[in-house]
Amino acid sequence: MADTPVIHTGGITEAIAMGEYLRQRCPSEAIVSAVGEVVDDHGVRAYLPTFVEEAARIYRDHPDQAIAYADIGGRPGYLEASTRYILPGEFAKDHVAWGAVAGLASAIYTTLQVLAKGGDVFVPEPCWPHYAGMIEDLEGHYHGFPLLNSQQTFNVEALAHGLQQVPYAGTAAIILNTPCHNPTGYSLTPEDFQRLKEVVWRHAENGKSLCLVIDPAYVDFSWKHPHSIQRDIITPLLPLHARVTLAIGWTISKTFLAYGQRLGTLFMLASTPPQATALQERMYRATMATYSQCSSVPQLVIERLHADPQKLRQIQAEREPVRAMLARRNAAFESALLQTGLQSLPGDGGFFRTVELPAGVKALDVVQRLAEKQVAMVAASDHQLRIAVCSVPEAKMLPMCQRIREAVREVAGGR
Repeated sequence: MADTPVIHTGGITEAIAMGEYLRQRCPSEAIVSAVGEVVDDHGVRAYLPTFVEEAARIYRDHPDQAIAYADIGGRPGYLEASTRYILPGEFAKDHVAWGAVAGLASAIYTTLQVLAKGGDVFVPEPCWPHYAGMIEDLEGHYHGFPLLNSQQTFNVEALAHGLQQVPYAGTAAIILNTPCHNPTGYSLTPEDFQRLKEVVWRHAENGKSLCLVIDPAYVDFSWKHPHSIQRDIITPLLPLHARVTLAIGWTISKTFLAYGQRLGTLFMLASTPPQATALQERMYRATMATYSQCSSVPQLVIERLHADPQKLRQIQAEREPVRAMLARRNAAFESALLQTGLQSLPGDGGFFRTVELPAGVKALDVVQRLAEKQVAMVAASDHQLRIAVCSVPEAKMLPMCQRIREAVREVAGGR
C-alpha cells in the first residue's frame, strides 16, 4: 500500500492522488470528488461509443490521414462542422475569425494572447484555478470578484467597479464560464446579460478596448432546460460595440466526453469585417507560435459524424443518459443539502456544485479532515468546497454531505 498522500493546498492534483489512495485502501467507503470527468457509479469513465468507434475506424481504414498534419488553424471541414455547435443559425461569416485550438484552455489562452496581453483581466470567483496562471504568463493583471451578489444573481456591480479602474484607452478582458459555471453550476440569465452589456458598452464608449471571453464548456449538460450559445449569449450581445470583441470557445472534451483528445474551436466575433480579418491573422500567428496544428483524428471524427445524420443522432442519443445521470446526482445533492443543513450557491448544470462553509471555517482544514473520513475533496476557495457531481454516485451524495457536516463541526469546534 502506498503512503498516505499529504494535503497541503486542497488542490485538484492532491484530491486525485487522495482519491486513488482511498479507492485502494477502502473501496466501499471511499467517496471521490476530484477531477472533472464523468464516471459511472463504479468509477469507470463515461464515453460516447460512436465517437470512439469512428476514431478507431479512421486509424484502421485511413492511417495515412490519421497520421498526417492537419492545417494550421484547423481543417476546413472540421471548422465548418464545429461552427454548427456555436452558430447553428444564420450569422455573418465576414465578422468572424476562427481556428482550431487544443481545447478550451487553449482557446482562452489564445484569446488573452491576441486581445489582452499585459492587460487587466476580470474573473468571477470561485473559478477554474488555471485562469490566474494564464494571465500571469501573459504579463496581465488578474482581478477576481464575487460571481454572485446578495440577490444571488451575477455580480455586475462588482465588475463595474473593477472596470472603472481601467484607464482611458486601456485594455481589459472579462472571462465568463457560462452556462453551467465551474464550480458552482450557475448560468447567467437573460437579465444578467442585459446588465452586463450595459456596463461593458458604457466603458467601451469611454474609450476602453474590451473583450468578453466566454467559456461554455458544459453547455450540453444542463440539468433543467437546454442552453443555446447563439440564442442565450451571442444574440443578446449583438450588435457589438466597435471596441468590444466577443470570443467564444468550444471543446470536444465535454461535448463528446473526449477529454484527452485536446481539440476545440475558437471563435472571435468583431463589429466589422476588417476587424475580423485582422483578428484572423493575429490568431493564426498566435496558434502557430504555441501548439501549431491540432490532432488530425478528432477533427476527422467531427467531420464524418456531421456528414452522417444517423451517426449524429446516435451521438446525441448517447449523450442524453449522461446528462440525465448528472441531473439525478444534482437532485440527490440538493436533497442532501436540505437534510444536512449545508449551503450551496445556485446552479443548474455542468459537472460541479459548491458547498459554502461557515465564517471562520477554512476549506483546506475541512478537506484535510475529510480525507480522514475517506472523502477526497477539492477546496474551490478559502471558504468553499467543490462538489464533483460528475464523479460522485447518486447514492453517495447524502453520506458525502453528512461527512462534510461532521468535518465542518470538528473544524469549527477546534477538534
